[in-house]
Amino acid sequence: MANYRHAGFWVRLGSYVIDSLLVFMPFWLAAVLVFETTEIQQVPALYIPYVFISTLYFIAMPLTSYQATLGKVVFGLKITNGHYTKLSIGQAIGRYFAQMLSYVLLFAGFIMIGLTKNKTGLHDKLAKTYVVYKD
Repeated sequence: MANYRHAGFWVRLGSYVIDSLLVFMPFWLAAVLVFETTEIQQVPALYIPYVFISTLYFIAMPLTSYQATLGKVVFGLKITNGHYTKLSIGQAIGRYFAQMLSYVLLFAGFIMIGLTKNKTGLHDKLAKTYVVYKD
């Protein structure tokens, strides 16, 4: 097993910002240009597909050969399981929904990334995953 360098809080936050912009911006632009609002929650024709596509994106991308979302690819990161190999579909789903717990806990699960030895958030611990720099 190779020694992997675990990705810290700030680089992971940066990758999340990129991912959020990639997924959110097309829907926001449609809301502004077509529906003349900046609140996509007020437009079910946009909000329901947005929730579906963003969920699919954050679950499916770690299962690809990239093992990462596009934001993580930009920073040279990948998401691995506890053996530093590709996630199972169950882990990808569990990891995504475990992030919701971190939101409910006022982001404490994300702050853990900066405080733990292997830079794991609550969702990583629950899904038994790591975010590491690619070889």
